[in-house]
Amino acid sequence: MCLLLQVPVWFEIGSCNLFAGLLCFVMCYPLQRLPSSTTPSAPLPMPFENKEEFQKQLTELKLERDTWKRICLEAELKNETLSGKIEELQHQLLIQNRRLIEKDVLLQWKDDLLRHDATRKRKYIDLFSGTHSDSDDSD
Repeated sequence: MCLLLQVPVWFEIGSCNLFAGLLCFVMCYPLQRLPSSTTPSAPLPMPFENKEEFQKQLTELKLERDTWKRICLEAELKNETLSGKIEELQHQLLIQNRRLIEKDVLLQWKDDLLRHDATRKRKYIDLFSGTHSDSDDSD
């Protein structure tokens, strides 16, 4: 009697863990009698007939692994590129925010000057308006 073992194969590439497939192993052992109270399970898939079949599946799994490795590396490169663009945009946004704050401070300062100047101008006009009105009344 032979037992077919299927072992998952994982590859770690950078920060990615990729499933490459299953490796199958055959373990042979003598057939034991089953107790009469149990029923036999469904038969296992047929093991490899020869070394060539095993090599063929191993080659296919390696090809699949290499494909996923390439995909993972491309994704990591794209991620690094996008991260760089994000950092650049954040820096530009920081500069724009600083400029806006500086402009707000300047506008507030100008508003204060204009308000102060308008108050002084109003007092000046009121001062002269009062003398004209007094001179008009005296004529």
